[in-house]
Amino acid sequence: MRNSQVTVRHRWFLGHSYIPYIDENQLLQENWIFLVWLSHKRDSLWRVLHAFDISTHSWKIIEKIVTINKEIPFYKVNLVRGVPIDERWNLRYPDHQEKENWFKWLSEEISLLKPQIVYLFWKEVSDFVLQKLDTQSIHHNSYQYWPSRLICAEHPSFIYTYKRSSLATYIENIQDTLEHHWKKDEKKSFKIALHSHIS
Repeated sequence: MRNSQVTVRHRWFLGHSYIPYIDENQLLQENWIFLVWLSHKRDSLWRVLHAFDISTHSWKIIEKIVTINKEIPFYKVNLVRGVPIDERWNLRYPDHQEKENWFKWLSEEISLLKPQIVYLFWKEVSDFVLQKLDTQSIHHNSYQYWPSRLICAEHPSFIYTYKRSSLATYIENIQDTLEHHWKKDEKKSFKIALHSHIS
């Protein structure tokens, strides 16, 4: 029988749920960008590493984007925040039920913080999340889940390892999306809501 070792750092409690990596001050911020992935790694002491930890290839890519956009509040999070292990204590892929259990947290965080953009890295992540949420397709790999825009993208670690020649283009595409949609959608939505109210 397979077990899961759950060792997540609790920093903030809200009712019966909590946000592991967001502190009190950050809850006051707006226009969040969520970066959601599915990957697990432990350090030499068997501690669970945060999503996009500094020791990962993904961090090398994501950190460049975060550094360029210092004014944007980013929330980097693993879809499955416990560490799935087998009988021999080796890492394994999470099963469907584990995704279901942990998705409840992500769903509440989206409802609470209302991120402007949610990046879903890796097809396994995007397929699962899109099945769980009532979204509307905007165009290729982009969906609306009011008030958030969900964008499907390849896993940064995959790009770093297997498509290194496309790395610059990968970063540029994410940067272009942030420049075109961060805060702009919010202003547009406000104008639409205002016009509806006046009408």
